[in-house]
Amino acid sequence: MTNARFPELAGDRWRSGPVREAAGFLDRWRGLRPSPKDWGLLLKSSSVHSFGMRCDLWVCGLQGMRVVEVRRLRPRRIVWLRGADAILELPIDVEPPPVGLDLSWLDARPTNPLRHPDRQSG
Repeated sequence: MTNARFPELAGDRWRSGPVREAAGFLDRWRGLRPSPKDWGLLLKSSSVHSFGMRCDLWVCGLQGMRVVEVRRLRPRRIVWLRGADAILELPIDVEPPPVGLDLSWLDARPTNPLRHPDRQSG
């Protein structure tokens, strides 16, 4: 997987890094486990678990695109974020967004991709 294909979430002076959306039951069940380091996962749910995880992670409750709650989730736990429409899971070494921040999607694809080095004008 290359992060050039995945969007990021961003707000005032904060960026998530690449985020993938959980597409179905298996994606939700696996959570962050199959993701590369520093990737986030967006789940359309108000609760998540950390069974099978070996380290802590950040769970950020979103209502619409606004961060309404941020919690540290330890392994083998369940958390329910009341009022959240979605949850953004982030690795513990990624700074979570502050509560109250309005997020928007950024396209992670390069806007000006490099051409072949032999074909670029000097």
